[in-house]
Amino acid sequence: MKTIEEIKSTPKTVMKKPELLAPAGNLEKLKIAVHYGADAVFLGGQEYGLRSNADNFTMEEIAEGVGICEPLRCQNLCYDKYYCT
Repeated sequence: MKTIEEIKSTPKTVMKKPELLAPAGNLEKLKIAVHYGADAVFLGGQEYGLRSNADNFTMEEIAEGVGICEPLRCQNLCYDKYYCT
C-alpha cells in the first residue's frame, strides 16, 4: 500500500477532452453539427460516399462546407476521388 507522500508525489494523469466527430449527410446537417460544437465532421461526395442512396455533397457544397468549417477550426473529413482525401 502506498503512503500519503507517495500518492502526493505521483504525477497526476490529465484527461484529454474527447473529440466529437459528427456525420454530415448534407450541407444543412453539417451546419447543425458545427453549430452544436462538433470538432470534426465527415462527409461524402456524389462520386463516393458511405451510403449510395444518400444525398451526399456536390462539389460546390463541399467547398461551402470547408468554408464553414475552416474559420471555426472544425476539421472536415471528406472523400471524393476527384476532390479531397
